Amino acid sequence: MALNGMEYDPYDLYYKGGLKNQFRENTTNFYEKLAKEANIDKERNKEIVNQVNKLQKKIDDVSGKLGIFKFLKVLLIILIIGSAVSIIIGIFAFYNEAKNSLLVGGLCLGIGIAVLIISLLLLFLVVNKKCKNLNNSLQKLEDKKNSAINEGRMQLLPLLGRFSFKDFINLVNGMNINIKLDDKVDQKKLLLLSNLFHYNSNLNIDECVFDCISGNIDDNPFLRVQLFNRNIINKTYTGTRVITWTETYRDGQGNLQVRTESDTLVAHYTAPAAVFYKNSFVIYGNEAAPNLSFLRTPSGLELIHDKKDVEKIINKNYKKLKSLSEKTSLKGNKITLLANEDFEGLFNCNDRDNEVEYRLLFTPLAQQNLLEVITSATPYGDDFSFKKMKKLNIVSAKHSQHLINFDYQSELFFFEYDYERLTTNYINKMCEAFESLYFDLIPLLCIPLYQMSEPEVYDPIQNSRNVSDYEAESLVNHSSPELFRNPNANTEQILKVKYLDSIDGSDIFSVNSQSYNKVRRVEQIPCLCRNGQTYLVPVVWYEFIPFNRDTKIAIRNINDNNLASNNNQNNNQNIYRYKNFAAYYLNQNNLNEEENKLFKETSDKSYTFYK
Repeated sequence: MALNGMEYDPYDLYYKGGLKNQFRENTTNFYEKLAKEANIDKERNKEIVNQVNKLQKKIDDVSGKLGIFKFLKVLLIILIIGSAVSIIIGIFAFYNEAKNSLLVGGLCLGIGIAVLIISLLLLFLVVNKKCKNLNNSLQKLEDKKNSAINEGRMQLLPLLGRFSFKDFINLVNGMNINIKLDDKVDQKKLLLLSNLFHYNSNLNIDECVFDCISGNIDDNPFLRVQLFNRNIINKTYTGTRVITWTETYRDGQGNLQVRTESDTLVAHYTAPAAVFYKNSFVIYGNEAAPNLSFLRTPSGLELIHDKKDVEKIINKNYKKLKSLSEKTSLKGNKITLLANEDFEGLFNCNDRDNEVEYRLLFTPLAQQNLLEVITSATPYGDDFSFKKMKKLNIVSAKHSQHLINFDYQSELFFFEYDYERLTTNYINKMCEAFESLYFDLIPLLCIPLYQMSEPEVYDPIQNSRNVSDYEAESLVNHSSPELFRNPNANTEQILKVKYLDSIDGSDIFSVNSQSYNKVRRVEQIPCLCRNGQTYLVPVVWYEFIPFNRDTKIAIRNINDNNLASNNNQNNNQNIYRYKNFAAYYLNQNNLNEEENKLFKETSDKSYTFYK
């Protein structure tokens, strides 16, 4: 299915095989098709953008002049205050009646009155008037600019309304490659990974699904997931206090002297703290080498490197592997190193537990492919971990921790008014997303045996539900956090969903929020000072008081033809949307027949992207 017959050479396929350029070309063609359907007047948009740019230049010029006059205004106010002080000094000098005082008083009074009159005239007749005129001009220019921008936005709305969550999926699936994406992560895919490949889809209490997408490499399933995690750590807080004191001493001549000494006391206090973070990875099921497990982590080779850097990493890692091989040989559980020292040193897998299947998996072609990826300077190099647990494979790449994104809809571009900039950003974002996905999967694509293995037929019995737990958790994590968080809490939250029931196409879930009230505390820690005294040092720390809250939400699929709208707004304050799903927030209530009817009608209509 791959381009140019290069399906077993994924790195060269992406570059030499033209996959990268083809995806950009397809994305460009797709975007231009949407623009044509939206009937975007490109020439008029250019005029609008030029108008905005010219107005911005004028705004900058007027703002610069206004800044000068505001400075002059401040300067004149200072002169007025100074002249008033000078006049007061002059008046007091006259009361003194001394000859010198009368002279000074006269000068102060004369200069003060002259400066005061000139400053007041300049302030009220020139500077204030000029500032007012410039402010008026600036406001008119801003109004004209905003009006032009709004016209540009309105002009692009028909195009924005055609953007869909499925754009990226359709673009990937339109490529002549063996990677295919699903419209949604359904329960069947999760059951397949769980029951056939032993993936534990039940996440623990400290993690929830922030986002997910699924698909196949040939016929073998994968799940790309981003988790939101919570970890309770012992955090150490630090406080300081400066102590000063005086002491006497005798100098070199025997005289008593006094000096000031100081000591900075440092105190620490450790307390439990909740930290939240995201973690992205790919779960892939394949029955090849079903008894093999191992973990490889990045070799340490930097993205920018030379031949000496590569040799240094190989020699360092291979030496460790060779020593480990000799030790395991003595214990009877031998690791037999491959003949390819470069691969052993760079792939750096030291805990494999089945040498026969390891060699079956990592053939010379697989080794060559992986070495190309690991030693590449584009786009990400060796930034991936690869864990195999029997039939299950987990790939975690550093680049996808930030680039992973599953909803490529127009909320990212919703306030854009410049067609050319929108075009560039849209195409670049799609290409960036594809590159991130492809290089998350490339360690798996490098292994020919994986592509030649087909899973057994599996058709699990499913209930009537429409939305999987993973998609439900993704949706609630992209809704307003205040819907679910306990009102007493002020931190981020872990949102766990539980399927309850289905009512006429709507799946009902309970949502459990676990968050904290982060409270500032001060602990006084005794510390010994250099002067022999003990002082209390305040250490500011934070107590994390846990709070839970249970709510309910109804979720249903959105009609494929009603993914977006040019002008219809979602006016129902309880209805939210993410990807191909709409959700009705129920608080602690059940979904009644009237609400479900409203929810269904609203979901079946087009409405804009997010509440």
